[in-house]
Amino acid sequence: MEVISIVNRKGGCGKTTTAHTLGAGLLQEGYRVLYIDLDSQANLSLILNASDEYISSFDILQGESIKHAVQRTKNGDIVRGDYLLSTIRQLQPDTLQKQLAKIKNRYDYCIIDTGPSFDACTVNALTASDRIVITSQADLLGYQGIATLLETVNAVKAEYNQGLIIDGILLTRYNKRAILQQQYRDAIRKLAEENGTRLYDAYIRECNALKETQAMQQSIFTYARNSNAAKDYRQFIDELLGK
Repeated sequence: MEVISIVNRKGGCGKTTTAHTLGAGLLQEGYRVLYIDLDSQANLSLILNASDEYISSFDILQGESIKHAVQRTKNGDIVRGDYLLSTIRQLQPDTLQKQLAKIKNRYDYCIIDTGPSFDACTVNALTASDRIVITSQADLLGYQGIATLLETVNAVKAEYNQGLIIDGILLTRYNKRAILQQQYRDAIRKLAEENGTRLYDAYIRECNALKETQAMQQSIFTYARNSNAAKDYRQFIDELLGK
């Protein structure tokens, strides 16, 4: 099982949308996929219509077995999020890694949605991951956030997970006609190369269908498969898989 975390310290940059859509695309490819919601807002769990009758990611980080947390929904298997995740202050960095080892033969991919902070839960996600994807907008705050995040990720990598790969940076809500966004895209590409990673050629355009598909608790590939967002995310997934 390959573990991929979607990360950024900022909210509103498409982490949950990307985690959901990446998993949905992999499921369409025929892969076995598990979602882990490590965000205390639990938006991914809401989109997948996860039931609170199952124990949560908070519970497995506190020692409950992940085997009792995995629930099957019509849109994929998930370990749901929990508002109590925000109360965690200290945690062994390999807690999630040990839990995932118990079910590693059940899935091809595990997609982890992280919260908008760099806390003990995010450190656990990075320690358990093979690769990470950074989502960001092409603006000043996005650029500065990536620069800081790369430093932090590399520190965690050095201490806890030397095999961790920063697979790339995905731009969301991108408008290729906006001159300023083009300039920041070039700056982010340079920053990525300086840090041994890449800016994906794919980018995600602003698309109302993404909000609609979440409200309908579907994936963009079933709700609006001919939309710009579906095309953009398909290109991103192909790039991630090396196609």
